[in-house]
Amino acid sequence: MSELYECQTCGVISQERGHVCSPKSVESRADFCGTTPEDAQMCDSMKESRHYHCDNCGRPAEKASMVCSPIKD
Repeated sequence: MSELYECQTCGVISQERGHVCSPKSVESRADFCGTTPEDAQMCDSMKESRHYHCDNCGRPAEKASMVCSPIKD
């Protein structure tokens, strides 16, 4: 898996740094999987990029492979 970025504001996961409003580099899915984002309020810029969310923790993501239990939105 390529490098991932987590939004420090809303927890969205992306492979593109520019798709995240407050990016924080994460090594792998294990760095965030199973944890709940601190703020469930999604950044406005991320609402259209989010296509999946994790059924376990609710974390939003652009691709199914970025979360452990993906559900298509």
